[in-house]
Amino acid sequence: MKTVRSYFLLFVLCCGTAAQTGRTFLEEFLGPYRVARRLLMEVQLQSKQNNKSPYRKNQIQRQVPDSVPFPCDVRNARSLSKPLSVHQIKPGDIDVTAALGDSLTAGVGATAINVLEVLLEERGKSFPIGGEGNWRQYLTLPNILKMFNSNLIGYAVKTSLTIQQESQFNVAEINAISSDIPYMARELVKRMKSTKCVNINEDWKMITIFIGANNFCDACYLEDMTAALEQHRKDMIEVLRILRDNLPRTIVNFVLPPHLKIIVELKTENPACSFIRAGLCSCLFGHRSTQKQVLYEFMDKWLKLDMEIGNIDEFDTDDFTVVVQPFLLNYNFPTSAPGVADSQYLSADCFHFSQKAHARVANDLWNNIMEPVGNKSFGGNRVFEKFNCPSDKRPYIFTRRNS
Repeated sequence: MKTVRSYFLLFVLCCGTAAQTGRTFLEEFLGPYRVARRLLMEVQLQSKQNNKSPYRKNQIQRQVPDSVPFPCDVRNARSLSKPLSVHQIKPGDIDVTAALGDSLTAGVGATAINVLEVLLEERGKSFPIGGEGNWRQYLTLPNILKMFNSNLIGYAVKTSLTIQQESQFNVAEINAISSDIPYMARELVKRMKSTKCVNINEDWKMITIFIGANNFCDACYLEDMTAALEQHRKDMIEVLRILRDNLPRTIVNFVLPPHLKIIVELKTENPACSFIRAGLCSCLFGHRSTQKQVLYEFMDKWLKLDMEIGNIDEFDTDDFTVVVQPFLLNYNFPTSAPGVADSQYLSADCFHFSQKAHARVANDLWNNIMEPVGNKSFGGNRVFEKFNCPSDKRPYIFTRRNS
């Protein structure tokens, strides 16, 4: 029975990707799928809690001692009065944080010690929206922002599904693709408008969008890649219009997805990874991976399109703006030996981020946020190797206009 359950859990994990035609997966099957996911996640969470060694030590960031101060001076990090322009926002002016995305934003398997634990959506540790613990334990964007504004709200606080209260404004869904993001945007608007502690018209919001990896993994099944790119453009413009028209006083971090070539060309330390990756991303690792060059070109066009979408003039106003954050371009994924991916930065499925990777990526995202448009870094750094801070000369979060 245990073996049957194990295979069933792996099947659910690997086979949730939406069909590319008709209604999206989220719209068609979200209700019953969430029920199944919740039951399965509760089983795995209980198993993890009963485990005397629930984490692999090397997959968790090294805790920062209390004797080490936060890298930035947080004095004067919040404006004396509410800013009127999105282009004059200090980090401490952000009142509300939120995120849309896929399993990476859901924090899937961040501390998993086996493949079944990858079912756990560890949203509290997710790099763009996790608020579990603090920056010393789990470096995330909200845990950084909390140092500038202790009253920040919206971040996920623990392992949970998006329908559970602990998820807060993390509306990401595992296996999500680009066409699912408009649904998430509408859900986020609904949540914010129904939350009494959010003042829609007065509070400054930071929303992170991170989507594309599952589209890359499914690209070999597309009948027309050009049409898929055009549909992605329409979907993202719809998303940004939903956010702009319903959530004033918002900065959107439009995070470019990683070009998966960086993962494909790295070997892994675990021989079982080949089988697991083939199930999760068959177009690049499985039986259909003979089209890699075509898929790489598709990814190049996708990333170029994302940069164009993020710079459309209609999404840059006095109280709403979109900023492309390109830190994952040409990303230098950590290696343990030449050409071998460092398993400390991978979850047990050899594909998703470990918590240590979430911390590293959170650091890189923060650095991009505090860098001028047109002069943003990419490639990645080790945690705290580089940590940008606001200064008296440059106190604001960078946008297209103030760069």
